[in-house]
Amino acid sequence: MLNELFYLVAPLFLYVEFFQTFWRKDIYTRLKPEIFESLNPRFLLVFYILKIIYAIWVIIGIFSVNFIPFLILGGLGIVKSLVVSFKNNFLINLYDLVAFLVASITLIFIFVQAISRLL
Repeated sequence: MLNELFYLVAPLFLYVEFFQTFWRKDIYTRLKPEIFESLNPRFLLVFYILKIIYAIWVIIGIFSVNFIPFLILGGLGIVKSLVVSFKNNFLINLYDLVAFLVASITLIFIFVQAISRLL
């Protein structure tokens, strides 16, 4: 039961993926007063807290029985750091979109798998 509860938090991290993809320009710049005018500070705070929890969740998930989806999620983060180093906005935007789709499908898969185990 506790194992399934661990997987049931996956929909929370869809928020992180969505927010990170569509507001990348705002959240990855230095904290300036202009950012707080364009985005609600509560959304940013929730994003940053969930982002930290998401990273911890993926690391713990890699050591679980169902580790392959977590390897995919972790791999997306590692590849992102390589893509960002190219500093090509087109490539970064394309990767963000593809990573968003892959991560969303993976998170939905983890969630559906947990629901099916509970039933």
